[in-house]
Amino acid sequence: MDTTKGTDQIIIQPHDSGVTYAFTSSPCSSAASNDGNIPYGTTVSGVEVLSANSDGEVITGLIDDYSVTDNVISVTMSYPDDGAGNYHLTFLLTLDNGSIVEEDYNRVKAVDL
Repeated sequence: MDTTKGTDQIIIQPHDSGVTYAFTSSPCSSAASNDGNIPYGTTVSGVEVLSANSDGEVITGLIDDYSVTDNVISVTMSYPDDGAGNYHLTFLLTLDNGSIVEEDYNRVKAVDL
C-alpha cells in the first residue's frame, strides 16, 4: 500500500487530534502484471479500517474516521486511548467486483514527547 508519507513512520503525539493521512491502493497495470495492490481493472468501492497494538489486540481511539474516493483511502487519526506504542492498520478493501483484499500498514507510532 502506498501512502503520502512513503515508507516513513506515521508519528502520533498526545496533542494530535483529527490528523488525516491518505493511502493509495493502485491496480496492476495489466492482467499479466504484478505491479499493483489490487487486480487489474478493479477499483476500491468500500473500506473498513481497523487498528491494533503490537500484540495484535484491537485498540480504540486511534482511528477517528475513514473513507475511500478513487482508490485513495483517507484515515483520520488521533492519539490512541492505549497511549505510547507501536500500532498497525488493517485495511479491508471491498473491490467493485465484490472481492475483499486485506492490506496492512505497520508503521504507526504513538510517542509522548
